[in-house]
Amino acid sequence: MRADLVPDDLWERVAPLLPPAPERRHCHPGRLRVPDRAALAGIIYVLRTGVAWRDVPAQAMGCSGVTAWRRLRDWTEAGVWPRLHAALLTELRRAAQDAAGRWFVSLLCDDPSVQPLPATGQAIGVDVGLNHLLTLSTGEKIANPRHERRDRAALARQQRRLAKKEKGSANRARARLKVARIHARIADRRRDTLHKLTTRLVRENCENQRVLSRAVA
Repeated sequence: MRADLVPDDLWERVAPLLPPAPERRHCHPGRLRVPDRAALAGIIYVLRTGVAWRDVPAQAMGCSGVTAWRRLRDWTEAGVWPRLHAALLTELRRAAQDAAGRWFVSLLCDDPSVQPLPATGQAIGVDVGLNHLLTLSTGEKIANPRHERRDRAALARQQRRLAKKEKGSANRARARLKVARIHARIADRRRDTLHKLTTRLVRENCENQRVLSRAVA
């Protein structure tokens, strides 16, 4: 069986959904049953390549095309694929959807063209306060933008509506989502301001890059 067709993470999701194998007869049991993982590899091979079932390479897959087709038929009748689809959607919602119902994806890559900024030899002190967001050692004071002020009235209105909804109802779920979206907008504006501010401070004072990022974040 080709391991690249059915990796371990895929098999861990599919195996619990498959129906149990029938018991072998004690009298004239016949040939051993082809493992389900090999049959799944044959099914995926047909889906990827588009070959006919009779053209599945039995030695490479660990099962014949006819066996893979029969297993596909049995699993379809057992409802394996709808349950697998529902399980994957549930996993995706947990991993790629925030409380406001927004979808996102995280990518990690290496870009060799990105090089560290040259050191400027300068240093700066940062003090986080309440009246002002930051006070720098140069005397510059950065005002607190108070990002929630723009949505304060809308947030209070939606929170009052949420409090009146019956717990466990669909209306309460929709009201909760509206409140979460307002909080998300406020958090996005705060995050954007911090990213722009820390980027400016790091470029002007590259020597203390890590200290500045931690102090402001």
